Amino acid sequence: MMSATKNMPDTEAKSDIEKNSTFLTDTIMSPETVKDVFNPSRVNIHSFPHVYFPSGRIAMGDPLFTIPDKRRISYLKDTIPSGKYTIEIAIAKTKHFGLRIAGMKLRLSNQEAIRYKLVEDYMPYAEEPENNLRGFEVEAGLATFCDANAVSAYEIFSDKWYGNDIEKNIYDEYFSTLFTESYKKYPSLQRKGGDFIRWSVPNSKEEIVMVASGLGNDWYNVFWGYDTLGARCELVTIFISPELF
Repeated sequence: MMSATKNMPDTEAKSDIEKNSTFLTDTIMSPETVKDVFNPSRVNIHSFPHVYFPSGRIAMGDPLFTIPDKRRISYLKDTIPSGKYTIEIAIAKTKHFGLRIAGMKLRLSNQEAIRYKLVEDYMPYAEEPENNLRGFEVEAGLATFCDANAVSAYEIFSDKWYGNDIEKNIYDEYFSTLFTESYKKYPSLQRKGGDFIRWSVPNSKEEIVMVASGLGNDWYNVFWGYDTLGARCELVTIFISPELF
């Protein structure tokens, strides 16, 4: 992926980057903030409907960094019913960085969230498991919520694709073409080169939605949203403070 801070902009832009990094450390998410980020009068909402979560076990992370690496992958402790769900992204025109994806949401129902709580997660394959990270690190500029079955299919694909050549670059040599195709299909919603794809994992029924993570590499907290009855109705992560757009 393109570096988010390549050709570093002016002083105000640097200040916005610092403000956003501070915003991302907040472990409390208000309904007002989520509504602001996903406000259709301020942003473009792009949906990926009927994304299949066959196992209901959710992985979160960077699809080029943590998702394909058993030592780093993190799963949510709470599962969801097997089924198809909509993933939404909020695409904002920022003051200094152009079009950016400001947030990502996995909708579990049509109910509105009235409160948010940090997720609980675990790393089953880490040599020294760090439980309850409550979010994920991005190192390759991408993020996803996907099913555990998709992770397994991705691992099989990745092993075959790399073969004995671990020096290959899977983004440059494989995914970049898919992102470019996405840009051609939705040029008004993303930067040149592409910011999102819905990838069908080859030789499987699984799929992974990959989206550019806001201003790039950082740590992103993840929250469950709860409705008036106390039921989980969405899973959300915010990449960019609404103050930046």
